[in-house]
Amino acid sequence: MRETDGFGVDVAVEASGSYSAANLCAQLLAKRGTYVQLGLHHGSAGFDLQPVCAKELRIVGAYAKINQDWHTAIQLVRDKKVDLAPLVDSVFPLEEYEATFSRAQRPVGFKVMFNPWKAR
Repeated sequence: MRETDGFGVDVAVEASGSYSAANLCAQLLAKRGTYVQLGLHHGSAGFDLQPVCAKELRIVGAYAKINQDWHTAIQLVRDKKVDLAPLVDSVFPLEEYEATFSRAQRPVGFKVMFNPWKAR
């Protein structure tokens, strides 16, 4: 809020599927701002509706899944036109799946990745 002198932002996009990120977006929005939800949440909603009413926010849901988009995205990564390395916090061997899933449930780092060919 400091960057906007307390006014907030006009549009906030949440694409991680994290309830804490969704609530943060609602808090950071300016009055009559627009909240766009791209990531899918699992389980029941943990979303605070108080800022929605108090700030008269607009909520927009979006579901982006076109098969060609996946093929295009994979090709961009394959051609090294998009670098995913900054998105991956840690890489773990497949044998450590239990500890890795436990770690992924906590708000530590960004994304984790399995490498089935990486030895312990």
